[in-house]
Amino acid sequence: MTPHSRALIHPTVDFLMIGGLSIFFIGTAMLLDVQGQFTREEFVVVFFGLSFLVNFPHFAATYQLFYGDQRSRTANSWSWKVIGIVVPGLMFVFIFLSYMISSWRDIAFLISLMFILVGWHYAKQVFGCMVVTAHRGGYSFTSLQRWAIKTNLLGLWIVTLTANYRRELVTTFNSLQYPFILIPEKFSPIPYGIIVISAAVFLFVTFQRYRKEKVKPPIITWIPCVALYFWFLPTMNRDIVFMSLPLFHALQYMLFIITYKKNQFGGESSEIFFRKMTFFLMGSFLLGAFFMELIPRTLDLALTLRETNITIFLAMFNVFINIHHYLMDFLLWRRNVPEFHKYLLDPSPRS
Repeated sequence: MTPHSRALIHPTVDFLMIGGLSIFFIGTAMLLDVQGQFTREEFVVVFFGLSFLVNFPHFAATYQLFYGDQRSRTANSWSWKVIGIVVPGLMFVFIFLSYMISSWRDIAFLISLMFILVGWHYAKQVFGCMVVTAHRGGYSFTSLQRWAIKTNLLGLWIVTLTANYRRELVTTFNSLQYPFILIPEKFSPIPYGIIVISAAVFLFVTFQRYRKEKVKPPIITWIPCVALYFWFLPTMNRDIVFMSLPLFHALQYMLFIITYKKNQFGGESSEIFFRKMTFFLMGSFLLGAFFMELIPRTLDLALTLRETNITIFLAMFNVFINIHHYLMDFLLWRRNVPEFHKYLLDPSPRS
């Protein structure tokens, strides 16, 4: 099997989308101190525009997969019913009642939960990237290697919690204040110990396998893991890094979404293939734009006091979609989902 046939889309595209572009961007920004050359408002404008193109569609693509491609599981499996019906129903009722009684404190709780879970979500996605790219490169992780990778990535997530949540007691999200979860500083060395030990275990087992079996993970398998270190390490904790992370995470996600749909439509004629792919991507773009920005922004203008600059609907829509996205994603990309193997683990017929 040639390197090109193992690629998800194309070797260069895979490298850039899976994390290579973020490593280059963040590394260059830190090296040249780009942070000091532009205002925060300029960063917001740039990354907001890019969110329309990549980040918003990646949320909508999850909904299309979950309620479109996997609608039979949502109807027949209890776990899928819970995530697809029960959880969003409960969240909607909670947010609606909080809005009706003007209990911003309750909504702030969901915002805190969202920021706690986002690190887990990013780490889990990186683990999936490593498993898929390794498999397509002819390398399968042992159970010990999988444990070491998961432990290392989750340790890195805990580092962000212990570092970021000690900086401020309260911050804002879409004009709403929410509290940080305070973690005692004395616990901060623990996640670093977890990272070092799990990395040592993984490298040792990988080296031993190479000595005995002459096999090693392909280079691209390491890229998302290295990228996560660039995203999460406290030394990178600057506005430009923080604001760029959703974009690079979404790029990583869309690499697998596009591959999934490309292989799903692979048996069609070129004309039908192009039409279906265009319809899916345009649907993701429009749904993302409407539900992440246009609809909530319109409701804020219509139903809140404009002079207060409160964007309560923008906050509520974003919190709801983010948390629900994390949970849907948890079910969609599991090994017991046949489409996961068929469209991602197996080489693409159009690669």
